[in-house]
Amino acid sequence: MIWEEPGAPPQTPPLFVMSLVEGDCVEPLFDGCPASPDLPERYRNAARIMAALHRLSPTDLGLAPNQR
Repeated sequence: MIWEEPGAPPQTPPLFVMSLVEGDCVEPLFDGCPASPDLPERYRNAARIMAALHRLSPTDLGLAPNQR
């Protein structure tokens, strides 16, 4: 980590800066696992779920700080 800024969520998101390190990018959760032909579709499904979660309003879910 070279630099970080906490931001002011939710209006200004946090930011961090890292240096580039040469090498291979690996997913530790799948290292050593047998190849799976459905892995790309699983990643796409995970991205769809994350997009759906990001569309939810914390206030509507009762998660706003003044609602606790």
